[in-house]
Amino acid sequence: MAWHLLLVTLLLAMPVGAQDGRRLETQLEQTKKWTVSRDGFVTIETRKKPGAGSDRHLRFRFRMDLGKVTDGLPSAPQVDLAWIPLPANLDLGKHDRLRFVSRVTGQRYGFFHVIIGEERHPWRGTRVFDSVPLDRSEGWQEAIISLDRISAAERRQLKWFGVMSINVGYMPDESEWMTIDIDDLQLDTVGPRQAGWEMPQGSLRVPVSGFRTHHDKIAIGDASLVNQRYLLLDEKKRPRFGGRFRRVESAVGVHAVADFSGFTLEGRYTLRAGQHETPPFPIGPDAWVAPIDAVADWILDMRCGVETALHPPCHLDDGWLVETDAKGKTKRRHLPLSGGWHDAGDIRTFYQHTYRFPHELLRIQEMGWTRDADRNGKPDALELVEHGLTHSLQARHPDTGALFQRTADHSDYRRGNYWTDNISRNSDDRLVSITPERHTDVAALAHSAGLYTRRYPGPLADQVLEVARERFDHWFHPTEGQQPWRKVSSHVFRHGHLLSMRGLGALHLHLATGHVDYLRQARHHASHVSGYQKATFPAGAQHEWMGEIFSWHQPLMDRDRPEQFLAEMLLELPRDSNFATWRHVLRRSAEFWMKPVRENWAPYALPQLEVAARLLPEGSLAVPWTHDEKGQPQILIVPTAGIYQLADTAVAINRVAQALDDPELDRLARRQVQWALGLNPSGTTWITDFDAASPTQVYTFSQGRMRGAITGYGLGNDGIPISLRPAGPEPAVLAGVVLMRAMVAVSEPARYDLKLFRGDRPWTGPVRVVSHSTRRTVWYGRAGRSGELSLELDGGQWYELNAGGVSVPLAGISGRRQARVVQLDEVLTLEASAPERVTSKTPFQVQLTVGQRGSAPVETEVFMRAAGVGSRETSKKVTLRGRSETTVTWDFHVGRGNRPYVITFWIEGEPRTYLDLTGVIEEAPPATNQ
Repeated sequence: MAWHLLLVTLLLAMPVGAQDGRRLETQLEQTKKWTVSRDGFVTIETRKKPGAGSDRHLRFRFRMDLGKVTDGLPSAPQVDLAWIPLPANLDLGKHDRLRFVSRVTGQRYGFFHVIIGEERHPWRGTRVFDSVPLDRSEGWQEAIISLDRISAAERRQLKWFGVMSINVGYMPDESEWMTIDIDDLQLDTVGPRQAGWEMPQGSLRVPVSGFRTHHDKIAIGDASLVNQRYLLLDEKKRPRFGGRFRRVESAVGVHAVADFSGFTLEGRYTLRAGQHETPPFPIGPDAWVAPIDAVADWILDMRCGVETALHPPCHLDDGWLVETDAKGKTKRRHLPLSGGWHDAGDIRTFYQHTYRFPHELLRIQEMGWTRDADRNGKPDALELVEHGLTHSLQARHPDTGALFQRTADHSDYRRGNYWTDNISRNSDDRLVSITPERHTDVAALAHSAGLYTRRYPGPLADQVLEVARERFDHWFHPTEGQQPWRKVSSHVFRHGHLLSMRGLGALHLHLATGHVDYLRQARHHASHVSGYQKATFPAGAQHEWMGEIFSWHQPLMDRDRPEQFLAEMLLELPRDSNFATWRHVLRRSAEFWMKPVRENWAPYALPQLEVAARLLPEGSLAVPWTHDEKGQPQILIVPTAGIYQLADTAVAINRVAQALDDPELDRLARRQVQWALGLNPSGTTWITDFDAASPTQVYTFSQGRMRGAITGYGLGNDGIPISLRPAGPEPAVLAGVVLMRAMVAVSEPARYDLKLFRGDRPWTGPVRVVSHSTRRTVWYGRAGRSGELSLELDGGQWYELNAGGVSVPLAGISGRRQARVVQLDEVLTLEASAPERVTSKTPFQVQLTVGQRGSAPVETEVFMRAAGVGSRETSKKVTLRGRSETTVTWDFHVGRGNRPYVITFWIEGEPRTYLDLTGVIEEAPPATNQ
């Protein structure tokens, strides 16, 4: 039930008589009943003419100038408010949603805030704080504010209702005043939402981004749909595929899953189950183009200092460097710092974007994303890279050369201006934050500069590389400056990702310059990160968590950077003497951290973020999983601890898949991205305004609801999923580029440049490629005159290439290009069986099957390397006839317990025949005296 009332009447809505309702209207019309923060800067009036939905509506006007400015700072806070008390007889506990329509004029973008709190204060005592972003060209817009994120008892304590604007200055083509009209407010009683991750009855979710042609395709529904039939309908509502939902139980509840992976006909479809139907979604090679483009446009539009679709050239007058000497004398210097990127809104420029964006975007481009939206002949990714690198040459201290972290208006940023007047050297130039240089920024710039120099040598590359080397050598010189590692055990759980950032910087400086000192540092960091494995084995532990490179028990940004770093070392340095060691460490991590996710989180394949309760601060977004004897949580589940963790993890897993030729990991990474695109119980995408079927995204004052913007996702205190702003730092543009890289990584096809031979002659006959999982033909044709064959296949699965009666396995890894010579006379394969668990000090055997799918007899040698276990034989010679196989037994002795073992086999001259086996070594029980 809803009461349609005027503004305050709305808020004051309750079962009251008509007389009380009229009294409230009268109170609303008396502007003296309202309290405003600054006379002359805030005005309120009742409009007699019809608004959007009622005879009268309220009009608020907020003056947008900065007021008197002294020494670059406004003399009064730029937070303007209007408050009215809630009547004592209002029971807000009976209502759980507030709706109204509003519009803004005078500003290109107007952001006002609706507040319900215990006090007349913009922050203190505020329990409901939602912001409404509006574009002046769109007229009236509806806003929905959920009150059910706080309990009914808490809602009854709320005493004040307010409308607020954080004044941010105005551009030359805008009005000095922002006018906000509010009308047709309503209070709803929607009722309780589902707690945790259970879905309301009849719910049916599918990512609106859709699926690539041969990717696995699933939809999820609530448990009531288990065993019910579903139909896949084309655009003309004709059935094209059908089946039944199966029951899936995971860490986030019981759900029904429809699996239509075998359906590959390209087009737009809806899924129907009973009376429920999903929004349309695509199946085809371009399925993910729309969400990737939406995020890319946002990243382009959030650039500073240049004209974008969102704004003219902005912040052209950054900034002032203010320093105080030992005698207390202040010195101000103007610095030309225009450029870079805004934070999530526009209040600050964060230079971590400047330093890190280039290497992320260069990876995006080399995976195949080459869009040129403005058709200027330069790919969008390269434009963004050069925008960042050019700015990195400016964002430095003029005396020391240290990298800046940001420019901001003031430590109390609520005083500042978002939009400056673009006139250099006057009092509203923003201030440079004087903070210590961060070694992570230095490492990120080194990574970006090294990668860019290799791809695009030239004057810009030379300048940026010189700066990056100077700063990197200052921090990480092997004999001078600050050491690049810390040998303190307490840092095991905190600094793995920091070491990896440094290692990546050293690696790419080495690849760009050839200097061996950088290679030594990269190797040292890789060895140190690998050593974390031993340090993280809990004493007496016998569970699948053993084997992570460093502790992932804390939801940190870049927490999977060590895996990504080692994968990069394998891909860039395949002939390094440490290659086998790095591979073992990475394989162990994949088997004991990444892959068990499939069992714990199916069908979503979310990151395994089971977190010890003591490691999370109070009020964290988590669900208790295990409890102690007193009923207190021991382990908490953080299904999506924030946009950084989910996207970072997907990027890392995809990179590991490329390093290990593991389609299973590639598919796992893709499912994690699918969660962010709407394949989750709440059907919420993290890309704002992309999926119209998603719940309204919660907006905050520092992140606008601009199409393509990135929002966070988590759980409220009551266990109900909600949208929210990014966890941790607010510069969400960085999360956007990481999510964009993850989307590109898992949606780009696997590319193959093959040359087929039979003996010493090129094979020019027919070739068929079959999906190993569906047994469907995905490509058919002939090799070229020289035996050449180029293929693009969907990643995340195995394929079989059939030519001349020979079947050749191909690993499909998204975004990776593989060049390979295929000799049809000799196609060697490895398979093995090994125990999942062995006992310390107890020998065991592995049965290794060596196959020859080719037509000629061969004699080859199989090599072995192991960690955690050992064998007297490191290689065995094998003789095979054409199209045959043989099994050999390999004996192993076992080392100490409570750790994983890894065994790698490979065939002489065939690096693609790597076979990795892993398992757990359990501690032998103590001997007992009889």
